[in-house]
Amino acid sequence: MSLEVVIVGHRNDADFGMLDYIETRTTAAVDGGPMKPLIFRNWQGKCPELSASILVSSDRDPPAINEDDRVAYRGVLADPETFKISVARSQLELARDWAASGGISSGFDETALAAMLRIDGFTVDPGRLTVWLEDTGDIFAGHVIEVRIEKGAIIEIGLAG
Repeated sequence: MSLEVVIVGHRNDADFGMLDYIETRTTAAVDGGPMKPLIFRNWQGKCPELSASILVSSDRDPPAINEDDRVAYRGVLADPETFKISVARSQLELARDWAASGGISSGFDETALAAMLRIDGFTVDPGRLTVWLEDTGDIFAGHVIEVRIEKGAIIEIGLAG
């Protein structure tokens, strides 16, 4: 069944800016049962400072966003270059391996790798902020870097996609 996406509301959030309350509607059979309507809700917006998307995984109005996630988001926005350097530092050897296997020059350092990273989006889940970074140098062959932050600390960095 096709998806119907409807904007059912808006809210200006102090940290995340203007967010649209999105309702996605479809019909599906769950566990082999009869077809029934399914409705999913979340909040979506855009971070104008970085031209990055924002997805808040909350079906409440107003959206439920805990303070740790807000602080982590503000921290990334306060100094995105330092954030990207810390990500590049953790992924440097992996990037060099991927570059070498892809026939790309692997003679770069963490600063050069950080310059190739662009913050593409944020996902806010209860208790976790995920930052998505695009590799503009195509070192990771279309994969994005996923950085998970909980309680203000990076808990995991890896490739996704």
